[in-house]
Amino acid sequence: MLRSYRCLNPGGTLVFYGMTSALLGGRRTALSATRTLAYALGTFGLNFWPDGRKVALHSIQNRKRRHPADYRNDLAHLLRLLSKDEICPVIARSFDLEEAAKAHELLARKTFHGKIVLTSEDVRST
Repeated sequence: MLRSYRCLNPGGTLVFYGMTSALLGGRRTALSATRTLAYALGTFGLNFWPDGRKVALHSIQNRKRRHPADYRNDLAHLLRLLSKDEICPVIARSFDLEEAAKAHELLARKTFHGKIVLTSEDVRST
């Protein structure tokens, strides 16, 4: 993260997201929460450094809760981009919905790069 911060121009903002790495065994524990808090405090402490650069955390859950209409618009826009092949998310593996337990096992192992996708027959047939 510090390496990315150093690449910023004055006035730039580093946005980070995705807290899966803060989970241990697929669950938040006291230890993982403490690690996350320590990391966040250290990271946001950079905002007080007088170099004109900032660090921000993006939380999709918070956006959905605080700004539901904006969240829906953002999601619709992303789906349009996806349908036009203008974005290409990295998919580590797809599982049938019936294999959700296997998807959770993979998620808990944290040995993948990209998203884990659950699909259903209803979606695949459209």
